[in-house]
Amino acid sequence: MTIRLSITATLLLVFCISPPFALDPAALVKKAQSLKPETCGNIKSIDQCHEDYLTGCTASERPRYDAYLNFLKNQTPKPTVVPVKTLTRLKEFTELDDHMPDDLKPGHNAEHAEELAALGQGRIHAVVGFLYLVIVSGAESTNCQLDGEGETDYRIHIGFDAAAAKRLREGWRPTKAETHELQQTSVIVEMTPHYRKWHQPTWSDDALAPLVGRQVKVVGLLLADNEHAKAKDSCAHPNRDKRCWRGSIWEIHPVTEFYVCGPSGDATCSATSPEWRKLKDMQ
Repeated sequence: MTIRLSITATLLLVFCISPPFALDPAALVKKAQSLKPETCGNIKSIDQCHEDYLTGCTASERPRYDAYLNFLKNQTPKPTVVPVKTLTRLKEFTELDDHMPDDLKPGHNAEHAEELAALGQGRIHAVVGFLYLVIVSGAESTNCQLDGEGETDYRIHIGFDAAAAKRLREGWRPTKAETHELQQTSVIVEMTPHYRKWHQPTWSDDALAPLVGRQVKVVGLLLADNEHAKAKDSCAHPNRDKRCWRGSIWEIHPVTEFYVCGPSGDATCSATSPEWRKLKDMQ
């Protein structure tokens, strides 16, 4: 008889015998080759999805999503885990792009698991910048193709231009072309639906909307989203296309903690300032 443990039960077991493997890149790498995309149907809730499927799933009989990448995105490290490094410039992300394996492409994160782990994938990092844009994503295999309220990621663009951030705080509504320019010079951090529900239930896109333009510090799992390792997506690609819409394929995903420099909108904080306020405490 095969007994299938839910993710929750598995994590409880792991927590009892060893540190959580979301904080141990070597343990993550060991999982890389064993994970496979899965087929599922009739998934009714985000809890059911993430308790039963380590890598998410799709209804396709021949699922082809990047199982290891989804596995990384679906980790649930505790919000209290301290970042190993704080990144404060776009260049720090693009330098990671410069050192990636030359043949990294969509669908092949597991093939390069060790090389990417050496660059920081799988460790908790922080990024300090300005909140540019919040987008509620649609259905994805990571979330078992669910697409209802509270069942999708928040894709958040964090930029580094203080002048642009000031304009956003003052009510600037960028045109489509201007928004594209902001995206091209920003990095992406993602709040996942099950992480929000299980660890940060007060997080919402409505809570984030008034904070556009504010200085923020975002903590979470660093990973290379190789699904976007292509010229039309990543502006760090050596053959970047003018359509590119993100500054790097490296992102914080999932976000485990979100801070805002406060109390005033014009306030600025160093990475270690005591003035950082948790998003959940500002509501």
